[in-house]
Amino acid sequence: MSIKLLEDIIGKQVKGYRGPSWSITNESKWAWYVLAEIGLLYDSSIFPVKNYLYGMPDSPRFIYKPIYGTEFYEVPASTLKILHRNIGFSGGFFLRILPYELIKLGIMRLNNIGQPAIIYIHPREIDVHQPRLKLNIRDSFVHYYGINSSKEKLENLLNEFTFLSIESYYFAHLT
Repeated sequence: MSIKLLEDIIGKQVKGYRGPSWSITNESKWAWYVLAEIGLLYDSSIFPVKNYLYGMPDSPRFIYKPIYGTEFYEVPASTLKILHRNIGFSGGFFLRILPYELIKLGIMRLNNIGQPAIIYIHPREIDVHQPRLKLNIRDSFVHYYGINSSKEKLENLLNEFTFLSIESYYFAHLT
């Protein structure tokens, strides 16, 4: 099993899962039961927005238990509610396209209501020298736009805010 291989490599228990492309949707909520059954404590595969690639806009915006009667949690990507819509701001494409001050404001807004901001970044998003795929205009924009500023934004976030892992948050606030 891949979890065992990862645990052998890192020398620690794997406790959470993040599906590719926010792949848990209304049609695949069964995956939560599988993840809980194999002993994982949390999932972070929900993005409570809707776009052409992914999303569950009606799912909760903050950490919740998707399976009644368990200690298994869903840790959705952070969003802000703007004009009755959830808008992403804290990672990936949003981290690359939005001005730093808006990202900072989003984090502060969540923190002010007692919620953590979930920040995520793909390693390729700070590699300005990565090989470029031949993509159509839309996909090229989504994949590469703002890549030159990602590393600086991430460094600024790390300098201005205190961060902890989902695992640390889980054990400090949820159990």
